[in-house]
Amino acid sequence: MSTLRNPRVWIGVAVSLLFLGLLLRSVDWRLVLDEVRHANVALLVAAVVVEFGALWVRGWRWRIVLDSTVRITTTNATTLLLIGYAANNLLPMRAGDVVRAQLLHQQHGTSRLAGLGTVVVEKIFDGIILALFLALTLAASGVGNTAVRLLAGVMGAAFVVLGVVIALLALWPAFTNLMIAMLGVLPAGVRPKARALLGSFLQGLSSLRGAGPWAGVLATTTASWALEAAMYALVGMAFGLQVPLGAYLAVCGAANLAIVVPSSAGGVGPWEYFARVVIVDTFGAPLAAGTAYVLVLHVLLLAPVVVAGLGLLWRQHLGISSMVRAGTAGAERSEEHTSELQSLA
Repeated sequence: MSTLRNPRVWIGVAVSLLFLGLLLRSVDWRLVLDEVRHANVALLVAAVVVEFGALWVRGWRWRIVLDSTVRITTTNATTLLLIGYAANNLLPMRAGDVVRAQLLHQQHGTSRLAGLGTVVVEKIFDGIILALFLALTLAASGVGNTAVRLLAGVMGAAFVVLGVVIALLALWPAFTNLMIAMLGVLPAGVRPKARALLGSFLQGLSSLRGAGPWAGVLATTTASWALEAAMYALVGMAFGLQVPLGAYLAVCGAANLAIVVPSSAGGVGPWEYFARVVIVDTFGAPLAAGTAYVLVLHVLLLAPVVVAGLGLLWRQHLGISSMVRAGTAGAERSEEHTSELQSLA
């Protein structure tokens, strides 16, 4: 199916437009542009540097998760991660996750689905930490509107459940056998694909068999998002926002949890809307300054990663077309590994 014919693409576009409409209504653009013009550029540059530090820590984490699947350096892991993030910011349906798994396969011979399994493990750890950031900040401050509290409650509960599941799968073989047996109740037509997906996930978990790897992944996940929240704080200082430092942990949690819903490339729309709800409606920043803050912050999160990712592609003698082909090939060929992954189960 052509990407443009995929209904998920258009659903994502519609969701992004809806949230952008909610974000931009009743905003005086002259005031917003004035806030942008008066932002402290030196602090904005420092924020980008801190963000790349967070991305390096995330590459370190991926190397830990990959350890039992393939041994690669933190530099190599960070390179592939940046290319994948750049693809997520350019391509619909978070195709960058597939791009990352495909490039890992091309360079190191790993199964594409196993590579995707490690990405899923990363996202579950991310969700747990982000939900904690949001929930603990709201609890400590005693503020938060209904939408933000609902986001914190629903996402927190969902990721805690997923965290318990991955702990049981990684540490308790009997639970793994139970999950495999439960797949037998599925219709015969979908059972092979379900077993393949479970197999890929189990391979992604294979490095988390002891306390050391768990501690390493939790520590690097927490550190990476703490650094990203510090980047948010630097941007807030560049705009002169008078909010508690803890507010930036809440912005980090809410904005990144919000893009779990379908949206266009880069999570545009839901990301900005929930970030502003937190910084303006919850912590009292002025509307114009808060709107300018979330728009510039998201640009600083997306644009440098796109430039870095494309630059790393160029260094490997690849281009944007290679990125697109990697995403397409990864999606099309994942079925080829069904039998391989079934053997894991």
